[in-house]
Amino acid sequence: MLRMFSTINGQVERLDKPESGSWLCLSEPTDAELASVASETGIDLADLRAPLDDEERSRVDVEDDYTMIIVDIPTVEERGGRDWYETIPLSIIVTETLIVTVCMQDTPVLHPFMEGTIRGFNTFMRSRFILQILYRNATMYLRYLRIIDRESDKLELKLRHSMHNREIMMLMELSKTLVYFTTSLKSNEIVMEKLTTLQRIKQYQDDEDLLDDVITENKQAIEMANIYSGVLANMTDAFASIVSNNMNNVMRIFTIISITLSVPTLIFSMYGMNFQEACSGCPSPTSPGDSHWSCCCPSYCPHWSHGSSPVQGTSGREPPVMIGLSNTSGRRQPAGRAVSRAISACMVLALGLPGLTACGAGQADSSIIQPNGPLLTVGVASDEKGLGFWHEGAYEGLEADVARYVAQKLGYAKKQVVFKQVSPANRLQRLADGEVDMVLAGVPMPDSASYSGTKQIVASDDSAQYAGPYLTTPQSVLVRPRDVSATTGTAALRDWNVCTVAGSGASERLLAEQPRAHIHQRGSYSQCVTDLMTGTVRAVAGDAVVLAGLARAQARDVAVPAAKVSYGIVRYGIAVPQPSKTLAKNVADALSDMRSDGTLDKYAAQMSAETGWKE
Repeated sequence: MLRMFSTINGQVERLDKPESGSWLCLSEPTDAELASVASETGIDLADLRAPLDDEERSRVDVEDDYTMIIVDIPTVEERGGRDWYETIPLSIIVTETLIVTVCMQDTPVLHPFMEGTIRGFNTFMRSRFILQILYRNATMYLRYLRIIDRESDKLELKLRHSMHNREIMMLMELSKTLVYFTTSLKSNEIVMEKLTTLQRIKQYQDDEDLLDDVITENKQAIEMANIYSGVLANMTDAFASIVSNNMNNVMRIFTIISITLSVPTLIFSMYGMNFQEACSGCPSPTSPGDSHWSCCCPSYCPHWSHGSSPVQGTSGREPPVMIGLSNTSGRRQPAGRAVSRAISACMVLALGLPGLTACGAGQADSSIIQPNGPLLTVGVASDEKGLGFWHEGAYEGLEADVARYVAQKLGYAKKQVVFKQVSPANRLQRLADGEVDMVLAGVPMPDSASYSGTKQIVASDDSAQYAGPYLTTPQSVLVRPRDVSATTGTAALRDWNVCTVAGSGASERLLAEQPRAHIHQRGSYSQCVTDLMTGTVRAVAGDAVVLAGLARAQARDVAVPAAKVSYGIVRYGIAVPQPSKTLAKNVADALSDMRSDGTLDKYAAQMSAETGWKE
């Protein structure tokens, strides 16, 4: 993409063609755009292509007609639904009349210059422009390093009780990022030191102080990266041991359980040993045909008495071996006691091994096969504080509480409710695919539905059936503190870069009010907040209740909600599969009961306390 800018009367204006003193910004350039710039500016095409190689080293090249400066800048890469950080080259080429920047992707380092939010920025003052880019780049490193530090703190809390390798692998990814950052920052430092002695680029009166600030910020970023890298390395080693110890503790518990269960098994197995004694405890036959009886866990017990002739069936052979119960002393036990011991042994084995059949039975207990009955899988969000979020191994928030209440009204026990994470982009698709039975994740009721007060209704569209609403919220934006005063309404969002979550519907509603807003869609609200803090966007658009939770979760100096902007009303409903109209009606009845008995108001008050937002 080729964009051209120039400072006119103190304002940054976009141009259609290059002029003297203008700025040419190339991001993800095509071959045609590179060839066009090369022909108009006289810059070697190979130098324009140089920063498109992600392994290009930082350096300063002085040519006859221009000077090229290449530095490494931080960037965000999304993998597996998470943000990871790496570095890419940025080229700054200064000619007699123009300044050209080339990068392999659109970067937030340059966005404030395009928006005219950098104090003292003027495209005609090329040397100062270079230093301002370098200063902005150093501050971006510091912001990303603070985010990495915050992520490592979250991982530390998870790793204290983890037995999985996932968290350790995430620590390794963060460590790799810090290696990239450290290497790039040291290369940038060499470039900055060379700029102090470069006579080709004219320096203005205040440029010396600005250059000192750039070098200071870069050194601070290097020190922070080194500190965090050392901390993460030690943390990785320590928590690898913690995971191993946690696993050892689990195995110790299982070992204790196994030893405990082996004691009754050992005791009762002694009663099942074979003896060459008389068949003690068996009743005397009353007839030649009544020469044996069956024990509980069927064992042939022939009757044989010492000194008498073998009974019918033995034919003078050695006394048969008794398989059953006997005492080693040779004393005869009452038949009832022997039988009761056999029954007890069978019962212990049946209770200890649920998969085995009971004594004399041929089928297992169905309650053992499925102790909790059918499951109800509910799709919820995991990153929306106060509504649905993952906290210390469980889903919490208003929507999780509403789901449990509705499930109880539908006849499900607490153990039968299973939560599964969904996002605005996939929540209805997972419902249609049968991965979840219902969705409580900020699903908007159809706009065509008609409402009467607080009465719960059932509505439908092509995707699902909806029962609700259980919450009504306007849509607003989230901005940085410095932009609060400027955010007076949707008209103020003109030409702003605004982040929205794919599938939330915020982009459509916002563009209907302000078509000049530049929408950047991400997969989650946390990614949008990262873009906001790093300056990639100036606002995050979404439901006001969600934005309030995001603001509360962040430090007050990072992002605050702008209450003056409202561009739509969203009513949250519970989504169930399309054919399930009866289920939707039952869910609506459960919500009505929840509202009438005051439970919904109680949960809403808890949400308000966590987010600071009220319906």
